[in-house]
Amino acid sequence: MCCFSDIKSIPRCRPAAKPRENVIAEAIHKACKGIGTNERAVIYIVVHRSKRELREVAKAYKTLYDKDIVEVLDSETSGWFRKALLYLFKTAIAEPSRMHLPEKMLTRQADIF
Repeated sequence: MCCFSDIKSIPRCRPAAKPRENVIAEAIHKACKGIGTNERAVIYIVVHRSKRELREVAKAYKTLYDKDIVEVLDSETSGWFRKALLYLFKTAIAEPSRMHLPEKMLTRQADIF
């Protein structure tokens, strides 16, 4: 008798959990939905994420809601809070640029000394 003779006793696989960036994008959407914005929730969500995570959240938000997260936050917030949020997301979304080195560092070491 095979150990798999009773198929019903084998536990079924659970469906895969949602990707983390989708959960975060949904939380931001929920915080901005309706009248007013839950600024505490948005602050908590955004400041605890790295730039890479914010970039992934922005992509997930675009695929889930077909809206740009920067435009949503721009319309839902105001003042210095808006500027700070937009700065965080815009710097995260922007492609990492090449680091600019001073001319001295680009020349050969023998030329410097």
